[in-house]
Amino acid sequence: MIATWLGAGTLLVLQPYVHLDPELLMLTQFGPTIGVLAAIGLLAKDSQQGTKNALVRAGVGAGIVVALFGVCAAALALAGQPLHLAIPEQFWLIAPLQLIGACGEELGWRTFLQRHLQTRFSMIVSAVIVGVLWSTWHIQYYAFGPAFFLSFVTMSVAVSLIMAVLVRGTSRRGSLLVAGVFHWLLNLGILILLNFEQGGLRNMLILAASSVVIAAVVVGGNRQVTR
Repeated sequence: MIATWLGAGTLLVLQPYVHLDPELLMLTQFGPTIGVLAAIGLLAKDSQQGTKNALVRAGVGAGIVVALFGVCAAALALAGQPLHLAIPEQFWLIAPLQLIGACGEELGWRTFLQRHLQTRFSMIVSAVIVGVLWSTWHIQYYAFGPAFFLSFVTMSVAVSLIMAVLVRGTSRRGSLLVAGVFHWLLNLGILILLNFEQGGLRNMLILAASSVVIAAVVVGGNRQVTR
């Protein structure tokens, strides 16, 4: 984790020097990749076990993301604040770069750390640990205040629980596909529908609450299935 945080901090400093718009790609997303490569080097030759269902799980994950933003939309409507669609001009470039960034993160979080922790702890405990660590290295959100950041931590833990269920039993390659696609769609949904990059506390609170609701349904449903 030290390598992850140091790597993310270094990449944050380098961002303005490479003249890459943060909306296109945040270099800090590759912090977890630096961490996992520092720990184990490039991913070892992987087993094919569990990969056959990766595409199906990625599709399920996409459906969960849609449900998540549906709950957000309903909550905003009840609050008298409907969603405002805002598609960036360079969306055609942002979308593929965001996928690269999301997979760069998930190489460290779900493909390595979640799997490693589950050799010692339960899936839920492992997901909570990963979620907290995942949130703390988003150092750009510290400046938005404690209420915003605590909401972000809550959202991250809830989403981490959802992804832990989705990647459970998959191979490394499968978990990277499933978690990477989920993370990518989540980022795009936030960018287009909520855009709390400027410190929108209301949107962050609603996203956090909606994530907790969806996580409770997903984790509860998984327990029923595995009984």
